[in-house]
Amino acid sequence: MGPDDFTWRSEWMNRHLPIAMAPPDELSDFRPMFEHYAAPYIEHLDIATRRIGAGDDAPPLTWDGGPIEMAFIDCGRTFEVNDAWYRILGPHFVPDRTLVVLQDWRTHEQVPVRWFNQIKDFTDSLGSAFDLVHEVATGGVATFIFRGEDLS
Repeated sequence: MGPDDFTWRSEWMNRHLPIAMAPPDELSDFRPMFEHYAAPYIEHLDIATRRIGAGDDAPPLTWDGGPIEMAFIDCGRTFEVNDAWYRILGPHFVPDRTLVVLQDWRTHEQVPVRWFNQIKDFTDSLGSAFDLVHEVATGGVATFIFRGEDLS
């Protein structure tokens, strides 16, 4: 597991609730709901409430756990948010070993284009540091291998 801000965003989260469940209040903390549904696995999870960038009251994302060999990123589509996690986690990536799975991949293909779908702009800005190795055929997930900082 890892960090999440556990902030309820009704616009897109409500549709994932069972029909009979009342949604939490907008911008409320849904960590107790997460822990309830994760109860069978909770002892195996390292859960932290953190934020990426400005906004809510959660403490900022940090990393002091050593080298990162795999990162699953599901935090946003804007260049700013992706740049924020990369500045924190990227220094711990291992060249030619770290896999970075981006959950919001392919949002750049949506029509009409939405201003906030900037994930491809972000990966392109890294030059050869991120090498696309796999895209899920029907979905928005892609895996990159970190090749090291692009010095070109």
